[in-house]
Amino acid sequence: MRILHTSDLHIGKNLNDFSLLEDQAYILDQICDIALQEKADCVVIAGDLYDRSIPPSEAVVLLDDFLSKLTMQLHLPVIAISGNHDGGKRLAFASRLYEARGLYMESIFSPKLRQVTLSDAYGEIHFWLVPYVDLPTIRSELSAFPQLETPETLSSGYAQFMRLNIDRIDASQRNILVGHSFFGKFSSEGQSEPDKLIFSESEVSVGGTDIVDASVFDCFDYVALGHLHAPQKVGTEWMRYSGSPLKYSISEAEHSKSVTMVEMGPKGQVDFKKIPLTPLRDLRVLTGYLSELTDRTMLSEQNLEDYVFVNLLDDGFVLDAMSKLRAIYPNVLGIRMVKQDEEILLHPASSSHIAKKGMEDLFAEFYEAVKGETLNEEQFQIMNDVFEQVRRNEEGGDEQ
Repeated sequence: MRILHTSDLHIGKNLNDFSLLEDQAYILDQICDIALQEKADCVVIAGDLYDRSIPPSEAVVLLDDFLSKLTMQLHLPVIAISGNHDGGKRLAFASRLYEARGLYMESIFSPKLRQVTLSDAYGEIHFWLVPYVDLPTIRSELSAFPQLETPETLSSGYAQFMRLNIDRIDASQRNILVGHSFFGKFSSEGQSEPDKLIFSESEVSVGGTDIVDASVFDCFDYVALGHLHAPQKVGTEWMRYSGSPLKYSISEAEHSKSVTMVEMGPKGQVDFKKIPLTPLRDLRVLTGYLSELTDRTMLSEQNLEDYVFVNLLDDGFVLDAMSKLRAIYPNVLGIRMVKQDEEILLHPASSSHIAKKGMEDLFAEFYEAVKGETLNEEQFQIMNDVFEQVRRNEEGGDEQ
């Protein structure tokens, strides 16, 4: 069986002031083309289908187009789980109906490990699905089982979860785990080794408390992971992050994006290869003097439509640097004056950005910038309730 493994689509994401929907539509079409060209037998999406728990309508349409093309046009089974950016309950809508079309969506954590079984020339392959779960949720869900210890960390929660389900996994057959979290291998002394993984700023938990020891999955033939945006292995070759299909932060500028094609032969035979993806627009970091970066005679071979972040080396104040750069690079994300060590301009067109956004969107962006994570479904509802009350109070004041 040939399995296309991808993750972290983050459909609906904005990069500073730029919508990435066009870029995402382009790359999702490319993934469909790869699935066809590589004669994939199924597609695995390891979480973060959306970029927020309540995605914009355009993002919902794009994901629907992508999943419909895979299942209804290419006739490929799709196995997907929710990630930390997704709204699990929303993704679960009509999931049992979708299975008739070959879409297997597991978006709400359950103590009973979800199993999906497909077959090839060598027999059955069992996919085991673990959607994203945080410590309070896994602790609450496992509390119904008195034989299990109360987990103090997310890693111990996963260990107890696997203890509860291990007897259901037949080691003589082929088994694939699909998961979404920050997994890492631990040393013999019990210390985590996240330094061997590649991650961007927003993917690291403070103090490493959310790092899960991936050794709990050693019983599987392949482990398809999502959450980290760089394609990489976790300890062993058969335990892998596929990475995101696009560069979603400045820290990912040097990443090479790809999907992972896994070929599952008879028991014990697993091969994989990374298939590179070519974006509609790349994301690059440019460093130099303003005069050099805006000299058109030196830019003939560059893609000027790329998203670029600029490190300027000029001394002192540079008059109207953003306008001069945007005359060449229309998709400038921001500027940093290196020698003055000035703050990065996250929203260089801040006034137009604010004018186009509602209070809810602006607060959600502020929360993400400060906390490094998006609002979950409950927090989003609380925010909506607060703003609605504010609006009612304002209307009441006007009437008086």
